Amino acid sequence: MAGQRCTANRRVIVHSEVADEFIALLVDAASRLHWGDAGDPDTGIGPLVDHERLAMVEALMARAEKDHLPVHSPLGHHPNPPADRTLAWCPPRIVECDEPKHELVQEELFAPILVVQKATTWNEALELANGVRQGLAAAVFTGSDEKIAEFLKEARAGILKVNRSTADAAIDVPFGGWKSSGIGPPEHGEGDFEFYTRSQTLYGAE
Repeated sequence: MAGQRCTANRRVIVHSEVADEFIALLVDAASRLHWGDAGDPDTGIGPLVDHERLAMVEALMARAEKDHLPVHSPLGHHPNPPADRTLAWCPPRIVECDEPKHELVQEELFAPILVVQKATTWNEALELANGVRQGLAAAVFTGSDEKIAEFLKEARAGILKVNRSTADAAIDVPFGGWKSSGIGPPEHGEGDFEFYTRSQTLYGAE
């Protein structure tokens, strides 16, 4: 909801030959989202956590436009959020960014902002995917068994998915990230048991 989930999709890496078509379809799909109560399962876009976060996101989007990055606004340039302006409503946007070191690529926004990066080769796509300091979740969408095997071998993240969104996670398997996304042991599954267990080694007992 509004991108405020650690496993939310925040970047998409797509082959440059189909990027324009992909973005057009993405914008069309996002245009059918609607504002609403975050507690309503039918809501497509809920508010951000607070106005401070909203101000940070809008400042970054202003810098993106200053850097001449293509910014798509699925709900239009003057979206009409719900009447309750005490909440931090942030319109969804899709940003094209081919600069791998740009702040939009490198930082987690926790907002309904999706960054699209274009790749011309599979190796370039993997390099872009691994080219951030976070490493919680990554997903690949392909019908190639070979590409799936390469992705599972090379992707630098603690949670990997095949033909599934990075969002959502089961509670009975380990949940944890690599690189700067990982602090301590994984949660959930055996991780929860180990977290609350203190090891003790015993010698000499029958």
